[in-house]
Amino acid sequence: MKVRLSFTMVTIKIFKKKLGGRMFNFLIEKFYRRKAMIYFFYGKFCGLKNLKSRYGLSFVSNFSDVTFKFYIKGKYGFYYSNLLSNIREPIIFLDIGANQGLYGILASKNENIVMSYMFEPVNNTFNLMVNNINLNNAHKKCMPINAAISSLNGEAGIMIHNNHSGMSSLEAIESKLEKNIETVKTIDHYEIDKIIDIGDKSVYVKIDVEGHEYIVLEQLFMSSFSEKIKQIFIEINELENDMSKIHELFKKNKFQVTKKIGTGSRYDLLLDKII
Repeated sequence: MKVRLSFTMVTIKIFKKKLGGRMFNFLIEKFYRRKAMIYFFYGKFCGLKNLKSRYGLSFVSNFSDVTFKFYIKGKYGFYYSNLLSNIREPIIFLDIGANQGLYGILASKNENIVMSYMFEPVNNTFNLMVNNINLNNAHKKCMPINAAISSLNGEAGIMIHNNHSGMSSLEAIESKLEKNIETVKTIDHYEIDKIIDIGDKSVYVKIDVEGHEYIVLEQLFMSSFSEKIKQIFIEINELENDMSKIHELFKKNKFQVTKKIGTGSRYDLLLDKII
C-alpha cells in the first residue's frame, strides 16, 4: 500500500513538473468539477435528499437552483472558504445575503469564529438555510436572521429568480415580472445593534446583496460596532452601483482593497481595515 501511494505521489509530481504549476492546477480543478457534476446528476437521478459539496458541507437537495449546483461543484472557488478556515483570532462573522448558508456554516466550523450571524430575507431560501445549518450540526454557532439589511425598518419587495436564488435583489423591483416579487422584512442599523452581540471581538463581514451594496455598507458603518469591523469580503456589480460612492465610503471608514477576484463588471473584493 505504501509503495503504491509513493508511486502515485511521484507520478503526480512528474506531471506537475511537465505541465507547469498553473496548467496542472487547472486540469486538477477541471477533473474535480467534472467529478462533482457526475455526483450531482447521480444524486438528482436517485432522488438523494442531500448532497455533500466540494466545500466539505452537506446541503439539502435543491436541484433546480443554480446556487445549489455551484455549492456542489465548488464553483465559487476556494479563496474565501480557505480564508475563513484559517482565521486565528476570536471573531464575529456576519454573512449578509447568506443564501443557503455556505459561508456562514463554513465559518462556524472554525473554532476561532465565535458566532455566525446569517442574514437571508427570502423565505424559501431562508428555510433551506436553516435546514442546512441543522444538517451540518452548526446550530450552536449560527444565528439565522430572516431579514434584509436596508435603510429602514419595515418591509420591501425583493425580486425572486426561481431557478437562481443567488440573483434575488431588492434593487430589481422596477421589473415588470411582478409575479416574482416577494415582500420581505427589512432592518436598519438600529435593529442590527439589538440583534448582534459583539462584545470585545473583531468583526468580519461577507456581503452578497445584488446591487444593494452601498446601503448595506452605509448601515454597517452607522452601527455601534462599526469600529470593530476588521475585514469585508464583498461581491460587486458595477452595473448596479455608483462605484465612486462605494470607494468613498471605504476611504472614509479606513478600508483598503487587498484582493480582487474576477474581471469585468462583476467581481469580489477583499478589504482590510487600515490600522
